[in-house]
Amino acid sequence: MKRTYLAAAGAVALGTSGAAVLPQQFAKAAAPFDSTPVDAERTIALAQPLSGDRWNLVVLEQLEPAPPCWRRFEDGSVTTYEKNLPAGSCGLYSSSSAYSLRIAGNDLSHPWRLRVESRGPRLELLATSPEQATPLLVGSAEATGNGLVELQLAEGWSFGRRSFEGRSLNHLYVTNAEPLPVLLARAHAGGGELLGLATPPPPPSPIESATRLVASPSQNTRSQPASSRLARLESLRLGGSRGRSWEQPSAESEASGVVALQVVPYRP
Repeated sequence: MKRTYLAAAGAVALGTSGAAVLPQQFAKAAAPFDSTPVDAERTIALAQPLSGDRWNLVVLEQLEPAPPCWRRFEDGSVTTYEKNLPAGSCGLYSSSSAYSLRIAGNDLSHPWRLRVESRGPRLELLATSPEQATPLLVGSAEATGNGLVELQLAEGWSFGRRSFEGRSLNHLYVTNAEPLPVLLARAHAGGGELLGLATPPPPPSPIESATRLVASPSQNTRSQPASSRLARLESLRLGGSRGRSWEQPSAESEASGVVALQVVPYRP
């Protein structure tokens, strides 16, 4: 360890060549583990019932071609045989020390965790964190009885094996290739809103505004009944109306924009 530190310090003293060495070492230290894909046909995610309507995530892996480690039934329940098989036939992962989350090539450790929750007849495998209000849906199933239930992973999720410097370790990842912000945004959208923002409608173009003004009559004209307009036209035709002086237009005429003109009858 001392030699490595001295070598790094010497590289910095060399100038630009050393500046390219240190970031690589730090990046390797920040992400020491790799992940290799696991055949989906050789793994199964199970919801294990506990007391008090609680559930636990258990993952089984078929390490040898035979005998089988589990058996599926039509109702969704599963029976496992790992306890009755020779050692090395099945891999059993039943706690957070045996499996964890890996998102976009990065390990998600504490406070992120995988948990199974019961929501009515539905079981959901969730990735949760106290720092996030909305969990990530990883898998789901319909609860059947009080036995083991197979969980179907959601789209984009799969299993991977942790490795270190090319060596496989006895630890499984529940992985997703998409970045965490993208998954969180999708989770919020699935809850009915995305960031709580609504997109306003675009404003009308100048051509649309002019078209609406031409096509629509004035508000005052629309508000006047047809009988009132006809009566006023008739009074204009006859040259006046009873009890009204045409030198003083009425308030109704001023409001409607119609100016009454005095009509002088033709006298030959």
